[in-house]
Amino acid sequence: MVTGSSDCSIIVWHLFAGGRRAEVSAIIGAHTAGVLDLRIDDKHIVSCSKDTLIRVWDRYSLELLATLEGHQGPVNAVGLQGNKVVSASGDGKMMMWDITTGERLKTFEGHDRGLACIEFKVRPPLSLALFLDRNPTL
Repeated sequence: MVTGSSDCSIIVWHLFAGGRRAEVSAIIGAHTAGVLDLRIDDKHIVSCSKDTLIRVWDRYSLELLATLEGHQGPVNAVGLQGNKVVSASGDGKMMMWDITTGERLKTFEGHDRGLACIEFKVRPPLSLALFLDRNPTL
């Protein structure tokens, strides 16, 4: 289990006995402002913050792998699938990133106000490239 806090930290928890007991396994000084959302998969912890940044951590070593910069407002939510991350920000933009290279793949605009949430799932066999080509203004 992983939690993010307004104290700018991420805590990794070790669960025991089917989740009935937990202890702090690690604390990461993750951001310079409150952590607003995070996602985990088999390899990564991805966090976002009021500091406008998205950070990607190795789930096991807790090494910082990438800092993704580009939003002009707080990053309120992230989605994670494979090596792609999407971010939703108070600046009204959604961005898609490749977390292996740190490259911003696409910026999506369309909302008149800031974004509060996001869900990201690409169903096989639909390829991500095909999805992006057919939906340029999501």
